[in-house]
Amino acid sequence: MQFNVLPYTNTFDKAYYYPVIDLTPEERLPVPEQEQKETIHLTPKQVGVSLNPFAHPIQALQEKIREGASRVEFGFFGAGKGNAQQFTPEAIGKTEREMLRNLAEINEVKSSTHATVATGSLAGFDGQRGEFSDEMRMQSLKEIAKAIDFAADATHGGPVVVHLQEFPRPITKLKGFRPFGLEGKEKEKELIIVADKEKGKIQAVRRDIELYEPEMEKVYNPLTGEYEERPKFKNGQLVMKKLTYDDVMKIEREKDPNVHPDVAFLKHYYTSKMKELEAESLRYSEEIKRVRERLEKIRKALKYYQELKQKLPPEKWNIFKKVAQTDELGVLPPEVKDPVEYLKEKEKDYQSHLQHMEKYIEHYQEQLERMKSDIYDEKGNLKIVPVEEVALEKTSDTIARAALIALEKTRQKKHLKQPLFIAPENIFPETYGSHPEELEKIILASRKKMVEFLKQRGYSEAQAKELAKKHIKATLDVAHMNLWRKYFKPPSPNMKPEDVDKAFNKWFVKQVEKLAEKGIVGHVHLSDNFGFDDEHLSLGQGTVPLKDLIKALKKSGVKDMIVEVGSFNPRTGLHDAWRFLGTPLYRVAKPATFGMMSRAHYGYIQPPFYIVGAYAPSNEWKLWSEVPLE
Repeated sequence: MQFNVLPYTNTFDKAYYYPVIDLTPEERLPVPEQEQKETIHLTPKQVGVSLNPFAHPIQALQEKIREGASRVEFGFFGAGKGNAQQFTPEAIGKTEREMLRNLAEINEVKSSTHATVATGSLAGFDGQRGEFSDEMRMQSLKEIAKAIDFAADATHGGPVVVHLQEFPRPITKLKGFRPFGLEGKEKEKELIIVADKEKGKIQAVRRDIELYEPEMEKVYNPLTGEYEERPKFKNGQLVMKKLTYDDVMKIEREKDPNVHPDVAFLKHYYTSKMKELEAESLRYSEEIKRVRERLEKIRKALKYYQELKQKLPPEKWNIFKKVAQTDELGVLPPEVKDPVEYLKEKEKDYQSHLQHMEKYIEHYQEQLERMKSDIYDEKGNLKIVPVEEVALEKTSDTIARAALIALEKTRQKKHLKQPLFIAPENIFPETYGSHPEELEKIILASRKKMVEFLKQRGYSEAQAKELAKKHIKATLDVAHMNLWRKYFKPPSPNMKPEDVDKAFNKWFVKQVEKLAEKGIVGHVHLSDNFGFDDEHLSLGQGTVPLKDLIKALKKSGVKDMIVEVGSFNPRTGLHDAWRFLGTPLYRVAKPATFGMMSRAHYGYIQPPFYIVGAYAPSNEWKLWSEVPLE
């Protein structure tokens, strides 16, 4: 068996990796299979790299310039006030911003900006308070504005990337996907979520919850002379019936065939709860009525015996002391009491009982009013809507406001060579905004909102639409999209794993084509993974169908691409990408690839021919034999 190994295999081997010009097939470093096949031929000016967000931006930029990068992306991890471990855009002063811009211009490097990853939900989702908070939304907008301000000073324009992590959304809400490892049971655990379109309050219940509501019966009302529908009681207890999700849908769709399922279910859920509260209130009302009648009789009797006690002499009054009391089991002997004292105790007991029941009714009424206010407005109209509707309105408002800032900065800064634009990025499947259809909705809604703002400022419809398209474009992160792979539902049962992968790749490429053709995408992030977690592997090392995706993007004119390196490939990720994509080296001699160059030089597999700095007698010094140094 023959293995394809490096020329330098063991400790004492001397088969060094020779210069790239005169390599023989035996001496050539093994090239990955992908590089030997069809290539994309993107230039280094089209494929850039992310900078180290934990280093000072000047240091990070210099490092990538030395690696040959012609396109870079600044990134930030800090929010609020920055520190040496977590830089923020605002932590970079005017002088340093000018240095960054000049350094990029001298080296013909284009740059983009990634707002802090700590922006949070652009819709203002607050999971702890269960609402969409405008305060949190404006905090996110502030962080984006800081990144725009930095980009306006330190770059020559282009995208300002911001993460979309709007609110947790069940995977089952999207056709063709299901929760990982829950085959056949995915719908049982689904969350039904709606939101108050006025206050942003979120309401959620699980789909498999069992609803209980009172059984109703026709009861004759002698006051009106008609039969009324009232809760049914048996032996003083409310009779309840159980309803499932399917039962509720059947009932609600008979009333309104076009009702949204989430809204219908939550409406019925609260309606059932309100019926139960009304029934309990009715039961206590009937009980209160009986207690009041009994209390009134006790008070009349007490008044009679008090008057009688005052009129009769003591010896005659003693004759009336025949009221006997025993314990509940009748074990203790009877206790003879004064009728007045006995009636006073009974009055006190019934009065206390009445107060408790009145408090119960008050509590039920408060709950009832609170539930009504949760789903109905003051006019009695239903105010709950699908949570996506509220989130989309707030997200688009945040992005549109950020785009207005980008528009103004573009006009102010004369050195900008291209407009600044807000570039919302799809993140993880578990949050809204990650699916390509959701990403498209957000971009279109944000542009529409920006058009509204611009028309209020005196722009025409056509002018406003053109500016909105120019200043709002999506960042498509193909590695994040690949994370949908683990949730992909096979189109047909019993498919082989390799066929499932092919089906997913086909869906993946088709979705990217749609986004690119519709002009949604303006910026691309490239990295690789196996579909489980976002590991930022070098291109070609995971399962992302990169070459097909990039072809689809190129076909629609999208060529602004950034390779996002990770923790394990910070210095090799860019060259690995160039090698994978077939990016050519510009030279007169025998053609070479970046795979050969990066491994021959940057990895220092071959010993150097010269030494520099403090180790060398002079800058021109070298061995007279010009042989490699050991």
